[in-house]
Amino acid sequence: MTVAEKILKVIQLSVDDFNGAIPDLQKELYNDLVKELKKLETKGDNILSNVSNLKLIGSIRNKLEKIILNENYLKNVAGYVQAFDQITALQISYFKEFNNKFRPSKTLKIIQELSVDSTLNSLTEAGINANVLEPVNELLRTNITTGGNFPDLLEALRKRMVSDGKDLGSLERYTKQITTDSLNQYSANYNKTVSEDLGLEWYRYIGSNLTTTREFCEELTKKEWVHKSELAAIIKGKIDGHQCAIYKKTGLPYGMIPETNESNFSVYRGGYSCGHQFFAVPNSAVPEKIKNDLLLRI
Repeated sequence: MTVAEKILKVIQLSVDDFNGAIPDLQKELYNDLVKELKKLETKGDNILSNVSNLKLIGSIRNKLEKIILNENYLKNVAGYVQAFDQITALQISYFKEFNNKFRPSKTLKIIQELSVDSTLNSLTEAGINANVLEPVNELLRTNITTGGNFPDLLEALRKRMVSDGKDLGSLERYTKQITTDSLNQYSANYNKTVSEDLGLEWYRYIGSNLTTTREFCEELTKKEWVHKSELAAIIKGKIDGHQCAIYKKTGLPYGMIPETNESNFSVYRGGYSCGHQFFAVPNSAVPEKIKNDLLLRI
């Protein structure tokens, strides 16, 4: 297994390990929420819009936060962020394979510290409250202030909060996106920073394609070898004669982060939850046919 493949494996295993317990946690959340909501005052199936019901929202939020941020969850968060050290060590090995004088700079250490801090904020109180609990609170507020239908509210919450084999619950969807992007973007940012310092111009776009893989990533993994001079066309979805479908709002292929450009593509890659990596490689590693084909195109 190459170092690049080891990096991809560490990322995927870390994401899978962290998110493995989330579906059961979501069910616990929903079941406890249903118990709390039975305290709502209703008239028939309609929820009464009164002070007692509105006060219940605050206590529900606090209980849900305690359920999510339990001891096991926080241990999983602490275990997950250790993968940043593993990726750092592998990235160092990767660049030492073709530059034995390579030594990580102070900038790279800062990049790691900022990435870890951002990930911790996203997976704990601030991120969970804003992205998971607040939408639930808003749904409760709306139904209480408008006298919503109680059975309909429970069904709406179930669809939002519990994974059903087709759609992910809100907590799992959120943590999967954060854990996938945090490690992938950190690895990509590390690789980009070093490649620029070393003046590298060639890259490999690699990673496993899934049933959910975007058209852009399928085409670029098929192409695999990329020279930096090709990036302007690639981010517009033009890959070796194939034109990927473009999202009109961004002018970029579907799924890509709106701010993606030639400079940050190696970090953002195919967009949110993209599991592919764009590894810089020395000129000597690129097959001669690939280099010759590039010369014919320019």
